[in-house]
Amino acid sequence: EDGDMDVTTFTATSQSDASATDSVDLTTTAVIVPAYGVEVTAEDADLSGEVGTTVMYMLWITNTGNVQDTFDVIVSGNEWDTAPAVASITLAANAGGSVMVHVDIPATAANGDTDTVTVTVTSQSSAAATDSVVLTTTAVVTDTTIYIYLPVIMKP
Repeated sequence: EDGDMDVTTFTATSQSDASATDSVDLTTTAVIVPAYGVEVTAEDADLSGEVGTTVMYMLWITNTGNVQDTFDVIVSGNEWDTAPAVASITLAANAGGSVMVHVDIPATAANGDTDTVTVTVTSQSSAAATDSVVLTTTAVVTDTTIYIYLPVIMKP
């Protein structure tokens, strides 16, 4: 791993005089050249929900780099209120973690209305390490009309 060290002792001794000797410790330190990368996927990228409710998407973010990194989670392009549960996530090399994204479906939305949001995850160490996913939310209006049927009484 980065920073691992190994010490080797090198000793030189004269073949004609064994008392003529000296040694030195050589220290070798491993240095990993950082490589940055990220991948983001959605458990389900198309969800629907009742108007006036919140739909929650679960995203899986994987640090595909070889060093620990912190990633910013940014939403864009949406009209409905949308926010990630956290603004950033720190992950070890080759590790993954989940982030929830909340989409509030307005009470004024009509049945079948949709909103699309792009969630972009970018390394704080290298802007080139970025990935995104598009989430589409559909509003559903359930008919809440209550019908009461009364018996019909006919007069003879």
